[in-house]
Amino acid sequence: MSAFGKFSMFGLALVCALAPSVARGGTPASGSVHLNDASWTVADAIAYPEEDEISVTFADKVFDRKAFATDGKLDDFDVMRHGGQTLTLHVGKDGPTMCLDYSTGNGGGSTCNSDYPPTITIAARNADHIAGRMHYGDAAADHVHVDFDVPIQASLARSGKPLPADGGEPGQAVLRHFAAIYKGDIEQMKAQAHPERRKEMDGEMEAQMREMIGLVQAMTPKNVRITGGTVDGDSAIVDYVGDGDGSKVKGTADLERFEGNWYVSGTSNSSGD
Repeated sequence: MSAFGKFSMFGLALVCALAPSVARGGTPASGSVHLNDASWTVADAIAYPEEDEISVTFADKVFDRKAFATDGKLDDFDVMRHGGQTLTLHVGKDGPTMCLDYSTGNGGGSTCNSDYPPTITIAARNADHIAGRMHYGDAAADHVHVDFDVPIQASLARSGKPLPADGGEPGQAVLRHFAAIYKGDIEQMKAQAHPERRKEMDGEMEAQMREMIGLVQAMTPKNVRITGGTVDGDSAIVDYVGDGDGSKVKGTADLERFEGNWYVSGTSNSSGD
């Protein structure tokens, strides 16, 4: 991923904006984790290919698959933006590796131990499915006790109906959004903001916006072209491409419809071919 990231223009700061988790029937994993002074119960799990390995990630709250599907992919960046407590084990061609990745919600890292692989049993694995368990440590101390049966997914389908190639009305709102940034016109930015957010852009925040506009412009792709998207009721996702700092940029914009008008709530950009 490039220096471009999840970004909301009107806050003029990088954000990891995810919608609330959506509850669903059944869980693909169960168990408990106590590592690095964090203890939590497994509520959900996902699995996805990563180079020559399969990553299986467990979390203490249900993953928001609808938000993950925004860019059509399931990968490490979805886990990073998820928040909360997570633990990821990796399964290579020759079996589980000796390293686990973790997040406590306030930080994270990796822990590697040759004692981990013998405690991991892979009961089933094929191109689209992996199942097994990890039973490391005593329940009264550091431990990972998890059972899982998870589909392996590299992509996720969005909900909603396809937009035309030019993005329709949501696409035009995205172009206006970027035009306001290019011009550095604070009043035009406010005009493009959701009415319920405009009050937040007055006073002190407006002063902050003026200080940060140069940074925001530097992080905003140029020559944006709309390539399509989807619409689901009063929500839409618009796909676009643009020019970054020496590279092409692919991106998506999240939009909300309010009183008949579309407003951009956030954009997500990454380097593309």
